[in-house]
Amino acid sequence: MNLAILIPAYQPDEKLTELVYKLAAMGFPILLIVNDGSGRECREVFEKCGLVTGCSVLPLKQNMGKGFALKTGMRRILDIDPHIAGCITVDADGRHLAEDIGRIREAFCENLSSLILGCRDFDEEQVPFKSWFGNRITRGLFRVITKKRVTDTQTGLRAIPAYAMRRFIELEGDRYEYEMGMLMEAAEMNMPIQEVPIQTVYLEQNRLSHFRPLADSVKVYQQLFRFWISSLLSSGVDLALFALLNSLFGSWGLFSSLFFATVVARILSSVINYQMNNRLVFKGREQDSRQAARYFTLCGAQMLCSWLLVEWMAALGFANVVILKIIADCFLFLISFVVQKRVVFRKVRPV
Repeated sequence: MNLAILIPAYQPDEKLTELVYKLAAMGFPILLIVNDGSGRECREVFEKCGLVTGCSVLPLKQNMGKGFALKTGMRRILDIDPHIAGCITVDADGRHLAEDIGRIREAFCENLSSLILGCRDFDEEQVPFKSWFGNRITRGLFRVITKKRVTDTQTGLRAIPAYAMRRFIELEGDRYEYEMGMLMEAAEMNMPIQEVPIQTVYLEQNRLSHFRPLADSVKVYQQLFRFWISSLLSSGVDLALFALLNSLFGSWGLFSSLFFATVVARILSSVINYQMNNRLVFKGREQDSRQAARYFTLCGAQMLCSWLLVEWMAALGFANVVILKIIADCFLFLISFVVQKRVVFRKVRPV
């Protein structure tokens, strides 16, 4: 099988050299290492790897991030062999074993159009808490947003078909958020995703990992965070107008005042929300009247649901309708995100 190996490497040690020897013996036609701006102390490691038959090292002048290294490597592999079947991405720190990489290759050969993920068992005792917790949160959000179940969203061991490589090199993100971006793109492409169990290896409680829990987690969820901020700002406008209008027209009766306040406040706040989502959250999407029509149709449905929920809870005896509206809108938040990402601001694919 014409399948390449791609290893993004930053400050590797001799474990990379040992892995390269094993992979070369497995007969991969292309074995590419991207040196992501590692220091001089790593020069000997890369030199040894470069001497292995079939292995080449692509140096970057400075550290650009794992995502940048992966995109650069995939682009180089496609340049070397435009007819390559795909590539297997492997981490350089020794956590991916040669026998597991072989199993990924076997799975890919049987499913040439699928994204193959080497998935770890996060319930094992040696898994650090930050890795266990991070994976639980990430895979939960991924399932809510895409309706696809992936047990290890953080795995760096992946077999990627060539057609997906061409899509993935155009994605945003230069650090660890890029790997989540690949999964999101695969879901949008309705690409089959297959999981292969692999051994769970954590060296020195993952001390050598270059993943920054706070900064990189923010990047992983950046689109959802932008959507949350956009929603928060427009919700502030919505709530302020709702409270003002409900107090001014409360004499109309509970049913009439709630409906009027909900409709007027939502119309004005939705115009603001549409512009922010269009320009800041779901960038790079189509921009035409059909998109606007889809958005305001969703807005109308969400407004109706919000009003009915508030009306229902108010009828149960809850007095503060503003608090009731906050509860209702929080419930509708993730539903709105999923619909806007997958339907309203969906990407236009070239014909």
